[in-house]
Amino acid sequence: MRMLSRSIVLGVLAAAVVGTPAWAQGSQQYSLYFGAQGGLISVKDGTAAGKRDLMAVAGAHFLVTGARSGFLISVDQSFGTNKAGTVGSVVVDTANNATATTTNVTYTGVRRYTFAVLLFPVRHSIVQPYIGIGGGILHSTGNTPGGHITASLGTQGFVTAIGGLEFRVAGLSAFGQVQVTSAPSAHTITTNLTDKSTEYDTGSLFQDPSYSVMAGIRLSLGSARSSGGPASY
Repeated sequence: MRMLSRSIVLGVLAAAVVGTPAWAQGSQQYSLYFGAQGGLISVKDGTAAGKRDLMAVAGAHFLVTGARSGFLISVDQSFGTNKAGTVGSVVVDTANNATATTTNVTYTGVRRYTFAVLLFPVRHSIVQPYIGIGGGILHSTGNTPGGHITASLGTQGFVTAIGGLEFRVAGLSAFGQVQVTSAPSAHTITTNLTDKSTEYDTGSLFQDPSYSVMAGIRLSLGSARSSGGPASY
């Protein structure tokens, strides 16, 4: 199933690149682009064993370019089988007695929202590299059991680094990139229960940095340049 998911993603990307019409524009200066991407993402689950699996991932993005920089907003969703995590709970009653339990949880994928500044150190008519840095939010999807506690412990902010190559051939802009996000940290959620006891839930549904390898295309939505003079960068 995992190999089938990878094949589907790569096949869709290949078809998109081959079938893109000649009017698609490359990543020019002072322009606005919409694009689609797909590939593989590696996320380590939140169990003690810490199993790391590859999941197929697909998404879309907007890019606004300047002279040698750009601002990227992207959303990616992964698809896979159940991944495991644990949530440790401690309930403290009004007499200050504590009861500890552990709950096993699963999730079927992750959704990643990325906001990054890209730099294009070399502008070339065919191939140009780019690097980026930014941040975002990574959260689990398809949580079992559901509820706000599982959803909150499966949501983490991150900082990220991006590196890639963009190819411009006959007006088509295709790219390949890698992205690394920082490791999530466990946090605690405090809930006041109806019997006046307090529940403390601690854990994370995933751990360690995540890694992804993506490929995609960008299509021009027109100029992002104002009527005034160009920006210096």
